[in-house]
Amino acid sequence: MPTICRFDEISVKMNKEGGVQHKRPHVHAYYKETSASFDIETGEVLASEDFPNEQRKAVADWIAQERAELMREWETLIAGGEWFTINKPNK
Repeated sequence: MPTICRFDEISVKMNKEGGVQHKRPHVHAYYKETSASFDIETGEVLASEDFPNEQRKAVADWIAQERAELMREWETLIAGGEWFTINKPNK
């Protein structure tokens, strides 16, 4: 699963596989030895392995800024399209 964005020591990835398991648009975030899945439409955490609160907020804020692009890319990937990257905007 390639990384689509990196910021603040966080790697954000999106899986290309479709199917029942991936009906809900989401991304996977990794920070040090922790990970979490985030709903693209709401920014809420779907699953987490001790993902720190500060990093949860950073990912949720990034999703809010990039939501339209993430949804377009989700649809493209699920339809068999190519991988993409999103540059983290400057604060």
